[in-house]
Formats: sequence, structure tokens, C-alpha cells
Amino acid sequence: MYYQIHIVPISSADGPHFMLSADLQQGPGGLMPSVTLETWDKLAAALGSVNIDPKLIDEAQKKALEKGEVFNIRNVILTDEQLEKLGLKRK
Repeated sequence: MYYQIHIVPISSADGPHFMLSADLQQGPGGLMPSVTLETWDKLAAALGSVNIDPKLIDEAQKKALEKGEVFNIRNVILTDEQLEKLGLKRK
């Protein structure tokens, strides 16, 4: 299924954290879980583990980490196993 991944930077006293969530691009909507990752490296590793293009990860870093802006990655094909790996599978 095609998903849109959302990366939301969160300011905290111990440095930037990142909220990661995803939603279906088509079909029934609904609340999806989100996870918070404490470092950019953890977020980049999570995205890489589900085969997100390294160029998109670099682009996300420039926008989310360096500028503090929300970054969306569209047209991402994710399996249930990949959603679970990211901590985003509905229960």
C-alpha cells in the first residue's frame, strides 16, 4: 500500500527529537500510531531500514533537522512488516 510518511521536528532541552508517522495516501483514513526518535541518526536508520531513498533522507535532514520544518515523503510502499519495524503498525 502507498503511504505518506511525516517527519515532524520537536524541540527539546536535550536537542531535537523527531516524530514519525504515516498515513494511507488513498482509501480509508484513520488514526495511525506515531513514534518519537531521540536523534537524527536513529530516524535516518529507521527510514533506511525500510528502503527510503538516501536522497530523500538527505532532503529530510536539510528540512527537518537544519530548518526545523515538517517534511513529508509521498508514494512510499510499506508492508505491514515495515510498518511494524518503524513502530507504526495499527494494533
